[in-house]
Amino acid sequence: MSLCVLCNRTFGGEKALKQHEENSPKHAETLGCKPCNRSFGSLDALGQHQHNSPAHRKPRKDSVASSFTPVPPVNHAASPLPTTSHVRHLVRNSERNRHATTKNTSQTDSTFDLPFEVLENRLRALAIPDLDTIVAPPTIDRAHIPTRQEETRTFFTFPELHQRIAEAVAPTITSTWFNPDIEAHFDTEHETNVMGKFTCENKRCRKSQWSSKVVAVWIKGYPRNGYNAIVYNQRCKSCDRLGSFKLDAESYVERIAYRLKRWAGVRVEQPPFSGQSRGPHESEHCEGCKAGHCSRADDS
Repeated sequence: MSLCVLCNRTFGGEKALKQHEENSPKHAETLGCKPCNRSFGSLDALGQHQHNSPAHRKPRKDSVASSFTPVPPVNHAASPLPTTSHVRHLVRNSERNRHATTKNTSQTDSTFDLPFEVLENRLRALAIPDLDTIVAPPTIDRAHIPTRQEETRTFFTFPELHQRIAEAVAPTITSTWFNPDIEAHFDTEHETNVMGKFTCENKRCRKSQWSSKVVAVWIKGYPRNGYNAIVYNQRCKSCDRLGSFKLDAESYVERIAYRLKRWAGVRVEQPPFSGQSRGPHESEHCEGCKAGHCSRADDS
């Protein structure tokens, strides 16, 4: 099974995916890099490729020549300081011959006769950038940020798990999408629960961690198999502070995929995950109950 991330569609194999990329008008609008014969879906992606690809890096000036030819001594009072690349090259040459030099630095007027320590200190003191060797930092692609493990807030969304959900509903649902706008009008909704672990960050609290099989989730459905899932936090029952939440990703993917299939009219058995807790639901510590979107609100 192959997935086209740009179109959010799945195909039976790499050959079908390649044929789709060649024929789809959406792929014709991508930005291309002619030297590398590659295409990208945004300016950020193209820029990151140009920054990171060795094919686009300019050669360093100090690495073009295999040997260095000395020049006559210069008057430093009337001449500008050497560039960063120049001094780096001098440092390398001086290191090779540092034990062979016998000249006194107070009697010389040439940069090439300075010992290694002096050249190294001068290089560190220089603040002149070499424009030909500057490499811009890569652009951060927010869509590929690793899944966060812990964070304290009243609710969470996990768009980074959408790829796993798209794979879980395939091939019965060929395309689905995650709606990041939690305020958008939705067509349908469902309240369920997942599993997770919580940590109390209050150092003075006697309760450090707890786990729950009934973490409230509010799933909203949109046209063309779109969805959004809000996972609600819980509070420590000892100090009433919001916990740092670590999601059980498997239960989350299982629940969302099952609901998407049901909304799409696919006949599917309910997952074996039951979400049964050991005692009554503590609604006063559940942010889902406070928001009115907890399936266990009546079990307290």
